[in-house]
Amino acid sequence: VFCALNPDVAGLMELENTTPTDSINDLLAAINSQCGTANPYYFSGTGSTLGGDAIRVQIVYRSGVVVAVGSPMVDNAPINSRPTMAQTFDVVDPANGAFGERFTLVANHLKSKGGCGSASGGDVDNNDGQGCFSARRTAQANRLLTWVSSAVVPAAGDADVLLVGAFNPYAQEP
Repeated sequence: VFCALNPDVAGLMELENTTPTDSINDLLAAINSQCGTANPYYFSGTGSTLGGDAIRVQIVYRSGVVVAVGSPMVDNAPINSRPTMAQTFDVVDPANGAFGERFTLVANHLKSKGGCGSASGGDVDNNDGQGCFSARRTAQANRLLTWVSSAVVPAAGDADVLLVGAFNPYAQEP
């Protein structure tokens, strides 16, 4: 599926978070053996696991098409269920219509509605179409916007930002 999509950059969700690189190295080895011959995929390394959850986000990119600018940024704010990650890229392939442009990809994974037994207060499912943890997802979305505008855009020096990931919205969410 990944090869059929043929992305130049991608944000991956629910990657195993037990080591900084084992799961992404295994995945990219398989992808690159299938479709990464001319321009193999690499990942933006954070140097460690991200947060304490069993899963994490990860950003991958196709070499020769884009180049990572600086180190990835990570938002470890306590409101996040899983830390959000951002990486800035420059388009370096002269055959690409966006050659010379800069953009930042932000990968996030907001709280799902699962595990309602631990929900309390504004996170309880009120049977109104929002599921449980609606208050937490709203706070996470607000934090995401604040982090992007106050940290990511100034660090990138460019306002072109693409937000990808599992926003986990449900019917009737604010």
